[in-house]
Amino acid sequence: MIVKIDEMTEGDIDEVLAIEEVSFIAPWSRGLFVKELENRFSHNLLAKRSGEGPPGIIGYIVFWDVADETHLLDLAVHPDCRRTGVASLLLEKMLAIAGKGGMRRVILELRRDNDKALSLYGSFCFKEIGLRKKYYSDGEDAIVMALELETGN
Repeated sequence: MIVKIDEMTEGDIDEVLAIEEVSFIAPWSRGLFVKELENRFSHNLLAKRSGEGPPGIIGYIVFWDVADETHLLDLAVHPDCRRTGVASLLLEKMLAIAGKGGMRRVILELRRDNDKALSLYGSFCFKEIGLRKKYYSDGEDAIVMALELETGN
């Protein structure tokens, strides 16, 4: 499978929402994605399949660069394409952008019971730095993770 990383546009939101809704207990709304596209701090990237198989959006990542910190807000991969390296590719692209932008660290929150995401972020050397009690709308706690970046240029 050949994967290309592109910028998200408003025309992509239907496909993104389909992935969002099967990926999260409390999925983002169309309005939240539109706001992110309008936010000057926000990066909104897509993973698109090309080559073999039907083309289309198979994953996405949304993150902010504010001051010297990148905050990962949303990352998901279509269920049929999980465990194929798509999430890693999106994270690598985010880290490259963060490094070029002079960011000193990346932070994120994830559900305490999300073992697959914990494993993915751990493989990128993210470390647990805290816990946000009752962070999610259903009352579940969030683990806060951070990755200190070596480059600041």
